[in-house]
Parts: sequence; structure tokens; C-alpha cells
Amino acid sequence: MKKIKIALLGSFPIYPYRNKIKFWNNRKNLVTSWNYNLAYALAKNPELEVHFFCNASLWKTEIYTDKDLHIHFIGHPPRLDILNRLSFMQFSNFQIQRLLNKLKPDLVHGIGTDHEYAYIAVKSGYPNVVTVHGVMKQIVEKYNSPWYSSFSLFAIFESLAIQKTKHIISINPYVSEQFDYFKGQFHQIENSISADFFSIPSKEEYDLCFIGMYNKGKRLLNVISALQILRTNHPDIKLKIIGNPLDLVYDQEIKKFIQNNNLEHNVKFLGQLEQKEVATLLAQSKMLVVPSIQETAPMVIAEAMALGKAIVATNVGGIKYMVQDGITGFVIPPDNIHAIVEKVNLLLLNKNLRLNMGKNAKELAQKTYHPDIVAKKTYQVYKNILSQKEV
Repeated sequence: MKKIKIALLGSFPIYPYRNKIKFWNNRKNLVTSWNYNLAYALAKNPELEVHFFCNASLWKTEIYTDKDLHIHFIGHPPRLDILNRLSFMQFSNFQIQRLLNKLKPDLVHGIGTDHEYAYIAVKSGYPNVVTVHGVMKQIVEKYNSPWYSSFSLFAIFESLAIQKTKHIISINPYVSEQFDYFKGQFHQIENSISADFFSIPSKEEYDLCFIGMYNKGKRLLNVISALQILRTNHPDIKLKIIGNPLDLVYDQEIKKFIQNNNLEHNVKFLGQLEQKEVATLLAQSKMLVVPSIQETAPMVIAEAMALGKAIVATNVGGIKYMVQDGITGFVIPPDNIHAIVEKVNLLLLNKNLRLNMGKNAKELAQKTYHPDIVAKKTYQVYKNILSQKEV
């Protein structure tokens, strides 16, 4: 039986392949685990031939095959990003289109509108589907991005991709709400997380966990400010932060606040870690805190749910569709430090509530975010699109 040939276009972590391919920049901070998890889960399907195309820090394109997944690391010379953006992404478009024409896929899946891949997918001339991760028009608005910023540029590409495609995979109902003008077909499929998060046993060795590359929009300082208040009744409260700063000025502001308030004993920065390390450390926490002012469908929430953790998160973007308030965690107003204090304190004092929320979260995650479940749903979308082509 002839396999269905699928081309996935998107951002892909290269750090796991650093010992097999000589990248000049291993980009440890490039996580995009959702693409990694989906690609490998799809590749297990005997009816599919799965190829993933992504730009990489190489002089020439290299193809690496692993567990039936064909990864096309496209040569992307240094400083090309600047030229690429000035040319409205024509260089990437030309490179990827040339490779697609050589492969001749049955379907092209552009993953994420926060870069050029979704736009290239709909321009490819092949049957296509687009997944929206970060809603760029909302990010531009929330962050007050200038017209010349990369966010604003990709917001334009997002609009063009939405106009041209007939199929959108919505990872959260929030996405569908943002593009209510879209005349094509929405397919509701959540992001997949690593199966590791479902197998690691949950422990409670410290209190709060924050995960993510942080800038002012992530509002990490709000959590640390809440920690200062919580320390009155919980003097040994511990917060572990996984991820590196995106904004060094904001990072210095955080470090200065910690120093001025003698919080060094309570806060630990762990930097960027690999997926299995993240899973292990998150499993050791009592809860996850997500204080952002803008999110679509944070992977860290799905990961914490899979590990059986209660969640305290702000009511922004699609978070309210992930965290069931009072059942799997608490949804609080953004920029409300006292709300963080109140809900974290309640969970710290009430172990039964904390564990019951974690149990509810784990049961929901198993049905929603497991990579095999997500891959199965995605495969059905592919078949649906290709059957429409045949009619």
C-alpha cells in the first residue's frame, strides 16, 4: 500500500541532534517540543511517510532519519534572517518550495504562524493545513510591538496564511475565536506533550514551579512579589524557575528585587533544561504558576496536568479552556499579585485539595495531550482534507 506523504513545516529543536550533525549553533533554547512530539508520533503510523522541514544553522541542507521520521535541516547561513525579512521571506520560500517540489508531498502542514512556515505551506500549491500556535495579532497588541518588529512582520504572514488556507488546526477554542472571519474548516486538536510527562511519578519536594523563556509579558516578577508576601506564613517556601531570560533588563530587575528583599534562599534559577529534566523537576513541585499577560495554549500547563499538578494561571488567551477553575486549578485575573498569594496559600495549606486537583488534571491530560491521541486526530484531519481533494 502506498503511504501518504506528509511534509511538516515548522520550527524544530536541533539540540537533541548536536552529536550527530555539526550545527554551528546548537540553539539549546529552541524548544518547540510540541512539533517534536507530534512529528515522532505521526511517524509511527505505518500509513504515513513523514518529513519535517526546518531552517537550521548549517551551510547546506542535511537529512537525518530517526525512528521513521525524515528531518530536513535546511541550510540557513548566519545573518540570513535579516536579509530574509527584508525580502519578505522570499529566500526561505524559494528554498523550501524547491525541496517540496522534489519531495512531491500529498499534503503540507504549516505549523505555527509565528514564523514563515505556515505562509509557505499555503503558498506551496499542495493540499495544506495550518496550525496556529501564538496568535500574532494579539501578541502585537499586548506587547505594543512597533511596525518594524518581527512580531508585526509575522502578524502580516499570519493574516495572509489564514486568508489562503481552507483548513486550520485550532489548538484551543481561543484560536477559533480570534479568526471568526475564517470561512474554511476548523479542526480542534490540542498540542501534544512528551509521553515522559505521563510516566514520571509525582512527588512534592518543593513548592512552586515557573517554566518558560521569560520577559516582561511573562510577569515572573509578579510571582516573586507574591513569594515575598507568602514567606510571612511560609518562611521556607521555594520557587524554582526553569528557562532563560529573553529580556536582560527585566532579568536584572527581577534579580535586584530578590536581593533587596533577601529572597535568595527562596528562589532558584535553573536555566534552560532538556525535556526529560523539565519533566522530572516539574514532577517534584506542588504546583505550577503561570502569571502571563498573553498566552494561547501554554505547553507547560498541559505538561503539569499530565504530571498531576494543580495550576494557578492568569485568565488570558486560551488558559481558561485548559484550566478548569476550582477543578484542576485556579484561574485568576492578570497582574493581580494578591490573587496569586490567595490561591497559592490555599493550595499550600490544603494538601487534599491540591492532590485532588492534580488527579483531575492528569485524567483530563491523558485524554487530550498524549502524543498518540494527538497524532491519531491529526491523521484523521489529513485524510479528511485529501478526501475532499478527490471529490
